[in-house]
Amino acid sequence: RSQVIYATSIMSEIPFQFFLTLGIVSAIFFFQDRSIKWIFISALAISIGFTIKPVLYPLAILFSIAGLAHAFWKKNFRIVPTILIPVACVFALASWNYARTQVFEVSSIQTTNLFDVNMK
Repeated sequence: RSQVIYATSIMSEIPFQFFLTLGIVSAIFFFQDRSIKWIFISALAISIGFTIKPVLYPLAILFSIAGLAHAFWKKNFRIVPTILIPVACVFALASWNYARTQVFEVSSIQTTNLFDVNMK
């Protein structure tokens, strides 16, 4: 209830929660249906959710690790490129932050706050 709408804008929690839920539900559908489209939707939803709020990076990494384990266990290697999409997004954002702050991290807000606010 408290995360719906501010007076001038929609809060980012709404699309974040939508993509998080979509990623989890489509992963469940993948295990029921074994169709590659569900794992692609799941990987894409988790990646979009991660770009909305980088706090999703542990799930993105865990998704890729669990997906790789599943691919090798079931010998279903055609899903491997799809499984690596979320971890590629994490790596891309960390690389972009490294170019800006010279620290390889997912979110540069902690470093920015440390230097600009807390060190004054």
